[in-house]
Amino acid sequence: MPELNLALIKERRVQLKMTQQDMAKRLGMNNKADYNRYENGVYSFDAKYVPILHKVLKISYKDLFTQKVNEIET
Repeated sequence: MPELNLALIKERRVQLKMTQQDMAKRLGMNNKADYNRYENGVYSFDAKYVPILHKVLKISYKDLFTQKVNEIET
């Protein structure tokens, strides 16, 4: 199942010189601590945040997601 690429989200935020507080404000969150929990995977971003992340961070929808591959025992 595809999951948001949290490492890319953080990397891009830093490249754009945006703080976690900036992102929290853009996403309509109460404070940077809330955003931090999402960026670090404690919480999962709701689908409503995906278009905002795409626009603010200028990341394609394809790149926003990563596919985790499970190892198959042989």
